Amino acid sequence: MIVLAAVLAASAAPDLGWLEGDWLACPAGGGSVEERWAGPSGGLMVGLNLATTANGRASFEHMRVERAADGTLAFVAVAGDAPAVRFPLSRAETGTAVFENPAHDFPRRIVYRREGDVLHAWVDDGAGGNRLNWRFERKTPGRRCP
Repeated sequence: MIVLAAVLAASAAPDLGWLEGDWLACPAGGGSVEERWAGPSGGLMVGLNLATTANGRASFEHMRVERAADGTLAFVAVAGDAPAVRFPLSRAETGTAVFENPAHDFPRRIVYRREGDVLHAWVDDGAGGNRLNWRFERKTPGRRCP
């Protein structure tokens, strides 16, 4: 019975393949944010975020969306040299995924929402306050932020 429950949970896990691809955000204050997502393959998606401020300072984050043995999905983030932080999927609808970890300091919630060739992403404190937003568009070869 436990094996059957795990198989049913795995088959019911949402497909987040709509995240796949290269994305570019050009914040109003300057700089750029690039995200690149590969997969899904074998229950795993792998992402990289490269952010550059207006004064040229860069930071990076390795990300993945992985399926656990019980079929649930989680967003796992590794910012720079920091330890990995896990955000279980709390809600998924067509083109939207919400990941939450109420025990984390900030962010507590990570949201992705796709609308055509625009990918909206934000992180917040779990209550909708203290929110950071990004509006990504498909990155084409040679395209850079102004």
